[in-house]
Amino acid sequence: MLKDFLFCWVICRLEKATGGIRNLGLLYNGHYAGGKGDWSKERIIPNNSYVNKSGEPVDWMFDGILYLGLNTPEGHGFNGSANMSDWIWYLNKTFAANGDMDQLNAATVEVGAKLNQSDHKTKVVLMIPDPGEYMSNFGDVDGDGVVEDFRDSIGTDKALQNRAKAIQWYVSIRRSKNGPKKIIQTLSLSACTG
Repeated sequence: MLKDFLFCWVICRLEKATGGIRNLGLLYNGHYAGGKGDWSKERIIPNNSYVNKSGEPVDWMFDGILYLGLNTPEGHGFNGSANMSDWIWYLNKTFAANGDMDQLNAATVEVGAKLNQSDHKTKVVLMIPDPGEYMSNFGDVDGDGVVEDFRDSIGTDKALQNRAKAIQWYVSIRRSKNGPKKIIQTLSLSACTG
């Protein structure tokens, strides 16, 4: 009895700390060979729901999805070597019409309809790229004509301010939702670290 109570207490505490996510699925959505980082509705469904031998959903597998990009088309990593153009590429790819978020929306709608749960929402966690410590020419995020430099050689405090400025810029960018996405609930952002 006490064991069951403690288990329930821990689960409830974890749900509160995770925005209600109990089971988080990971979908890598960076640039990968063969388009493996591009997520279609058809690829998402068996990664977000249990499917039978016919490929039909029979239950939800995850109540949340973490989209995580590791690589860019330029060969940079989001763990410290990606620049402003790479970060913009990732946002555009993720939020484009028919992009990863649209496809997750379509998959959630389809699975929800098949499970008679049309009000189901998939919670989404999006990655924040790591600005790293070695980038000298990230890009000008605030339009002041000065390219952000993250190296400690410019002074530790200034480097940290520049990294924070880049992250604040990234988080503040709002992307068009391309129509209502009533079934996706964006909860948080997660740091991508090497």
